[in-house]
Amino acid sequence: MKKILVIAFCAFLLCGCGKKEDGWEKKIQLSTLEIEDSYITGQIKNLEDKAYKLTLTVELKSGSLTVDNTCYETIKPNETRDLKCLILSDSVTDSYTAEVKTVTLNEMDIPELKEGEITRETLEYHFEDIYDAHTLNFVSLMSSFDDIQYPYIDKIEYKEDKVTFTGNFTKDKNFVSYVESFDAKTSKLAYAFFYASVNNDSEYTNSLLTKISLMPSISTSSSDSLAINRALKRTDIKDGYCINAGNWCISTKTDGSLNSYLILPKH
Repeated sequence: MKKILVIAFCAFLLCGCGKKEDGWEKKIQLSTLEIEDSYITGQIKNLEDKAYKLTLTVELKSGSLTVDNTCYETIKPNETRDLKCLILSDSVTDSYTAEVKTVTLNEMDIPELKEGEITRETLEYHFEDIYDAHTLNFVSLMSSFDDIQYPYIDKIEYKEDKVTFTGNFTKDKNFVSYVESFDAKTSKLAYAFFYASVNNDSEYTNSLLTKISLMPSISTSSSDSLAINRALKRTDIKDGYCINAGNWCISTKTDGSLNSYLILPKH
């Protein structure tokens, strides 16, 4: 009889009937993850009245091939949000499956929003769509996935319902700086100024202007991109004037050591 009781007790331990739920599973819920157009997609639900920094390690698998991808999200109290995480490996296709490997939750203090210079953490929490728009605008300018300059932010200012970025970046001997401003209510681009050294390589400059014309916040169609690109490359625009292209009015100027490219709303 004692032997039977010992065997039953061991079986109880092995089956995990007394296993406690993982800590993160008490705080958030995750849907099944999918792979769509180089992104990991799904949904996350916060079950608590707290904000968290969330780090997901996702295993992407096809047959015996596996790739780990890390996703970062900020989730607000009681929020249900879509997950859309860029896959950094070029070898992963939609035929791969995605499975959560690890989940790390770090409780965060909700940043206070005041006018003036704000931190990137404050920007991401209160103006996530604007942060995403900025990072997507500049992703094509990355020299590599480990480019430590990206997303090229030196300063962020919130004032009079505008969120304004300033920054600069270098590639070899080429130098570019910018000012980019968004409407805080609509998350739409309000204007953008780019300044490039006159000593930049002509090939780099042509590539830069093409990439600017393709930025999602600037271009809505291929015809708009072509028109904006042509306008950015013009050198005959008179001071104080601009050329209509797409939804914008483009002005270019060479002044001393800098070429300037101004992208303003079309009136």
